[in-house]
Amino acid sequence: MTHYPNLPLDDEPSLCLRLIELGADVTIATNDSQLTALHFAARYSELDLVERIIDAGGDVNAADARGWTPLHEAVMVGYLSDVVASLMVAGADPHRQNAQKVTCVELVMAWEKMAKEGALSYKNLGKPFNYKVPLREIKRLREILILGSTNKNNVGIIRKRFLAIILRPS
Repeated sequence: MTHYPNLPLDDEPSLCLRLIELGADVTIATNDSQLTALHFAARYSELDLVERIIDAGGDVNAADARGWTPLHEAVMVGYLSDVVASLMVAGADPHRQNAQKVTCVELVMAWEKMAKEGALSYKNLGKPFNYKVPLREIKRLREILILGSTNKNNVGIIRKRFLAIILRPS
């Protein structure tokens, strides 16, 4: 398989989809940061790309050089809880710690606390939050992470409950 070290995965989702169709190895990580295509797709909330990468064998629990998984990336974006739900259904671990020993569940709990208090920063989380995310969306993320971490055995039930949470009126 050919390695494309300078491919702008975060800029061209359609190019990534085409490369997947051509059989590109979706598990290859960047040299220094160890980011995979799934990290980029989750970071930029590209749901279709996230699902295609997972279908092509992307590792939902792959850690980058900072210990961040695609789920950490998706949680930090915050707006599209369907990306988080998709990763969870595929087996992402919300209790996996990053290099700072922070889990995705802890990130969302800290984020919810900040939103309630109007705080603009939270120490030791590794990167800045998207402060424009409404509190109701943060609560949805928390529900998805907690629900997914307690219901690993029945993917069908998890998927239905995630959809109920995502589609619920705000």
